[in-house]
Amino acid sequence: MIGYSLVLPLSPSVNHYYQRNKGGGVRVSDRGQAFRKEVWAAVKQSKMPTLSGRLCVVLRVYPRDRKTVDIDNFAKAVLDALQIAGAFVNDSQVDELTLTRGSVINGGRIEALIGEIEP
Repeated sequence: MIGYSLVLPLSPSVNHYYQRNKGGGVRVSDRGQAFRKEVWAAVKQSKMPTLSGRLCVVLRVYPRDRKTVDIDNFAKAVLDALQIAGAFVNDSQVDELTLTRGSVINGGRIEALIGEIEP
């Protein structure tokens, strides 16, 4: 597997990524929109091609503090933002997803390794 490595800001958890409209619909929050822009910039800077095959994604979440954090709440926001940034065509391509917790670091971050699975 040829992998592409990205260092991303700590995303809002899925609890803060989406926001309900007054009409009952759901939209991406302002924090979610800002995160998407930062991921887009990271993908463009990496010069990573848009991957179209079956994918393996490894995410290491480095929390910003010692508060209790459910790392599974970050996966959806990260995958959606990577798709919108053009890292891959659709997050339905992901066959393998690994989430791990890193140590606490100032500001937090997410390290992503993305690669196509060999047929």
